[in-house]
Amino acid sequence: LLEIDPRPGSWRDGGAAPAHWAGRQEEFAAILSAMEKMWSGMGRPMVVTACSTCLKMFREHLPAFGAVSVWTLLSESGVQAVSTGQPLALSDPCTSRHDAQTRDAVRSLLARLGQPLADLPMSGELTECCGFGGLMDNANPALARKVAQARVAQSEADFLTYCAMCREQLARTGKPVLHILDLLFPETARPAQEPPAGISARRVNRRRLKDELLARHGLDRGPREP
Repeated sequence: LLEIDPRPGSWRDGGAAPAHWAGRQEEFAAILSAMEKMWSGMGRPMVVTACSTCLKMFREHLPAFGAVSVWTLLSESGVQAVSTGQPLALSDPCTSRHDAQTRDAVRSLLARLGQPLADLPMSGELTECCGFGGLMDNANPALARKVAQARVAQSEADFLTYCAMCREQLARTGKPVLHILDLLFPETARPAQEPPAGISARRVNRRRLKDELLARHGLDRGPREP
């Protein structure tokens, strides 16, 4: 869990993507350096990410990580789960446009579940942004809402995604949206109609998850934020 700086507003979230998107190149370089130093200190372990943006950033700017997609690993693992039985419109995150391996892995997982997919005109290499990428939601919230609305209007079916931010942005429109983890782990699944969590709840949830995992493996979290 490469959490360099957990403070709200930090540019270190998302594999340093926000700093890169904002043009803060000196800070971006410093974040990458800190990440690589931490990774080396951990013994250079495999880096696995569920986020397509993190995967893209690591592959382009920290190739030594050899980052892999968790969806590829799960696709190869033979994991079993259940289908909703209803066709879902699969919305690929925009940073997976040129990552056919990850897109194929997700579809392989869904095929194994027997999950039917509804036609979505702009998908795969032609997939559209959910309104979060490039800090659009911060720079122009009204435009981000229009982008999300236009996206969900492409299908009458409920949506499915494998990006946490896509789920958040698209669910803001009121459209029922599932994350693929809701299919893979039905015992802890959240309903497609559930409102987006919001930035504060997401940070609290990540912090709790990290604390739980570190405690489970007998590791120290390190100094707490003020």
